[in-house]
Amino acid sequence: MGETLLTLHDVADHFKVDTKTVRRLRIEDPDFPRPITIRGAERWTRADIEEWEKLQKLKARLEGQERTLGDSSGQSGTSAHPTVFPPSRRANPK
Repeated sequence: MGETLLTLHDVADHFKVDTKTVRRLRIEDPDFPRPITIRGAERWTRADIEEWEKLQKLKARLEGQERTLGDSSGQSGTSAHPTVFPPSRRANPK
């Protein structure tokens, strides 16, 4: 099988978030990869996680373009389906 399998902690480390965030993403984001269960242990393929990450970046880029092309009042529209993205990828104001 040659695919790299990741534990819950590996996925959390990949995104630099807590394991609770990964669990929340599993529940709240229908696009978040479903784990494979092996002898009762959940594992994700690295390819699935990286594909989801690319999808989130593309969604964020497209939503930014929609806001730029939005209405003439200068107010950005809100999406009916907000992008769920790991907090570590958001800008952290200091």
